[in-house]
Amino acid sequence: MIKDLTIIFTVRIDSETRFENVKATLSYYRELTQGAPTVLLEADSKPKLREIMRTEFPEVDYIFIQDENPIFHRTHYINEEFRRVKTQNAAVIDSDVIVPKNQLIRANKLLLFSDEIMVFPYDGRFIGCDAYMSNIFRQRLNPKIFEAIDGNQQLMFGFISVGGAYLVNVNRYKTVGWENENFPGWGPEDFEREHRLDILGHKPKRIMGKIFHLNHPRGINSSNSYSPLVLKTKREYCRVCAMSAPDLMEYIASWPWV
Repeated sequence: MIKDLTIIFTVRIDSETRFENVKATLSYYRELTQGAPTVLLEADSKPKLREIMRTEFPEVDYIFIQDENPIFHRTHYINEEFRRVKTQNAAVIDSDVIVPKNQLIRANKLLLFSDEIMVFPYDGRFIGCDAYMSNIFRQRLNPKIFEAIDGNQQLMFGFISVGGAYLVNVNRYKTVGWENENFPGWGPEDFEREHRLDILGHKPKRIMGKIFHLNHPRGINSSNSYSPLVLKTKREYCRVCAMSAPDLMEYIASWPWV
């Protein structure tokens, strides 16, 4: 078991591929961590994971919240999960993302034995895996298959990705706001999180290595396809980035979830 770490997944099942990805990632991290506490929150109009959580992953702390809103308020639900974490650290990992074992262990150790607030378990290289390689992973649950064809890898956001997976000291992260719930849906919340900590003098650290994203269809909750949401999230991102550290701390103090 990885010491003093809880793994958090926050999920809405919007396709059969997403469903298969969740099963694969839960199996992968169960084997990788050898029993580290895991929380999975599903928010939707009706549960789509309840049965497999009961039969295949009974060790996971599964939470279902009925939510009829077509827009998935992921930042809010991550904060709800933070309230349930009993370990010092939490790893917030997208349900389609694979972090190699040694990188997860090193990131957790850095948090355990330092005053850092956040650590990315990779160096900025976030590899988007095609449908074929994603299917192979779902069968084998071994990230080494991605390295076998290194020249065919596609970086999703160049060399500076800040999404997909990050580890935090939960209590220290709370002092700088936890997740910004003013992002009600998909947008630049990953960039805001990193910039907010940087402005406050706590720029997240990184661990060498790549992480991998399993392929899935992209709908309203994983793309810039809903114009009103695009405008709202970009405005919030720009607002935070324009603040000084004192102004930002005053703004964070107004967040009711903190």
